[in-house]
Amino acid sequence: RARETGVEVTLLQKDLLAWTDLPVPVPFVLDNGLYHILRGIGLDRYRALVKGLTAPGGHFLILCGNANDPEPLPCGPRPVEAREICDEWEDGFDLVQLREFRFHPVKTPAGDVRPLAWSALLRRKGQDPQSRSSSVRSAPDQG
Repeated sequence: RARETGVEVTLLQKDLLAWTDLPVPVPFVLDNGLYHILRGIGLDRYRALVKGLTAPGGHFLILCGNANDPEPLPCGPRPVEAREICDEWEDGFDLVQLREFRFHPVKTPAGDVRPLAWSALLRRKGQDPQSRSSSVRSAPDQG
């Protein structure tokens, strides 16, 4: 789909807690279920990594388990409260949008379950270098 719309996408598979050779920061980073797992074993390292990967002014989208689920799964990582997302990402990111949704069905012994989740869109603090340079205009030539 990205190719059809003319968008360049690079997908990387890495051991996030051991990753050191970071690429140039990018305008969009997606976390599909990592944050609510890694927050229990390496949150500080993960936050530093995401901050290094996300360009200033860029966006970081977190999809994670929601502690408001009235029927949480009996196993898996501990779901996250809205306040925790805000508190844990306030250093380096501004919250743009936080909304609830349901993950795709998960098979359990009791049948398929669609866990309640958070979609948290964050913007990396700092000005996007491209928008800064495009907003600087030269004075008209007086000569």
